[in-house]
Amino acid sequence: MSPRDWRPITWVLIVFTVAMAIWFAATLRSTGALSARGCEDAAEARAVCELGGDAQAVDPGPTAILLLWVGGAGLLAVVWWATNRDIPHRRIWLVVKTVIGLALGGIILVTGIWGYFHDSRESRALAALPDFEARLSDYLPDATQPSAADPYTRAGVITVLVPDPGGVENASINGRLYQFLSSDLRAGGPDQVGMVVRTECGWTGHQYMSNIGVSSTYYECECKLVLVDLSTSPPAAVEVNRLFGTGDLPENITGDDDHYRWGCPWHDIAAYLATLPPQ
Repeated sequence: MSPRDWRPITWVLIVFTVAMAIWFAATLRSTGALSARGCEDAAEARAVCELGGDAQAVDPGPTAILLLWVGGAGLLAVVWWATNRDIPHRRIWLVVKTVIGLALGGIILVTGIWGYFHDSRESRALAALPDFEARLSDYLPDATQPSAADPYTRAGVITVLVPDPGGVENASINGRLYQFLSSDLRAGGPDQVGMVVRTECGWTGHQYMSNIGVSSTYYECECKLVLVDLSTSPPAAVEVNRLFGTGDLPENITGDDDHYRWGCPWHDIAAYLATLPPQ
């Protein structure tokens, strides 16, 4: 059968699939576009670079579009199958399969629509990460000494990574932590920033003897937090009296690589920030 003999529903299914594929690919390319880092340097420079890479490993988050794609294609596929006169259908099975197919496709499609609208604010915020990076110096102000006040949060949070060692000159936007914050807490754009969450992180080495008798090092990412309130003049820094680490260290390490590194505790930090009282 040539394309000229295809039914209209076949063309609808093809056009829908192509359009969703283009939308999905465009979302993957455009969301959370912080510059990628290559870490070919050695020693301290490599450690600082790997911290920055971990903090920029942002998920593009096209899940809602994928659900829209799958749900819509499922519904169209059921319609294509049920209306195809070339396929013999027993009436009872036609009804059963059509109901099941429409129900499953409808659930997926509705979930995708809900997820798309729910994530639209998150997608816009992630797309603003390069704009935050361009104004990074605004988020590293001269602040008063850390006060004795209890930690708190303020609407309009942006997160900054300050590597230790490496210092402020190697600071960068911490897109990974920013992504994990609740949408009502983080800043939606550079002009909405009210508080800076500084993550001062470094690698702490732990020595292990591997199963082949070679000494290896496990590097744990440890972070201190400093909350800088930009609404005061001068900006006030509130230090968090807590050290965030990777968590339970492994009991042993296999192999002979001397560069075992575990991702930084962005989830734990985001969960902690969510418990702080707002001001």
